[in-house]
Amino acid sequence: MDQATIARRRWWTLAASPPALRPASNHPVHTFTVRKPAMPTCITPTFAPDRSVALPPQLTDHLRASLGSWPPPDGHVRITTSAERHRPSWDGTIVTAMRLDTPSGSVLSVPRPLLKHAPRIATAHANDRWMRAALPSERWQALDYRWCGADDPVADFDDAGVWVPHGGSVPDWLRPFNGGVLVATVHGEHAAAVGIKRHDRHAHEIAVVTSAAHQERGLARRLVAQATRTIHSQDAVALYLHAPDNEASRRVANHVGYGDHGWHLITTGS
Repeated sequence: MDQATIARRRWWTLAASPPALRPASNHPVHTFTVRKPAMPTCITPTFAPDRSVALPPQLTDHLRASLGSWPPPDGHVRITTSAERHRPSWDGTIVTAMRLDTPSGSVLSVPRPLLKHAPRIATAHANDRWMRAALPSERWQALDYRWCGADDPVADFDDAGVWVPHGGSVPDWLRPFNGGVLVATVHGEHAAAVGIKRHDRHAHEIAVVTSAAHQERGLARRLVAQATRTIHSQDAVALYLHAPDNEASRRVANHVGYGDHGWHLITTGS
């Protein structure tokens, strides 16, 4: 990924002075709001902020629970906490901190003891560096964040896989998934598979892998579309997260119907 793209995706961390800190109105006392710095004039966004996008209600409920507050304040960063910062996630790990950036605002969720350091956390130019020092971990991730609700169009691809019962024969990497496993086989061999991360009853996340011998055959997009329809039948929103430089995952998301609204997630955990 070129430096311009990195700068565009993390533009608000480039400001040289700390933003103002003030209590957020109509929110719990442990929630703070900080002013989001203006975008540097030398950086042009790759997307136009869409403030009119309607979120599925399940996504709103999921974000309120997982982050502790939603929606973000327009043009600001809200620093808050959630009980989820101390609970095991879908695979048993603890997601210690999460920051979800949108074109219009951001929410940063940290453990409750760190809220007293909100002014320091809010120093935009040092935010990631300070957070890495305060929360040492090797499990930092930066991901593009996409979703598909029941009212969003899903590509009408033919089903490609079979849901495998819990305890069935699957590759080892699929065993930790707590929301189901969908496998496509070719001549009796596992060719591609989807694992479902069931974060809560509102949101289920899709992860897909295709073996090298069976790539570029459309299996991934067919499996993701099939899994998405199943998630919708369970009255949940489907999530699809991928690394910003993963072009194969980006193509799958676009083909299936996961729109790019310019959302980006940064997490760290134990």
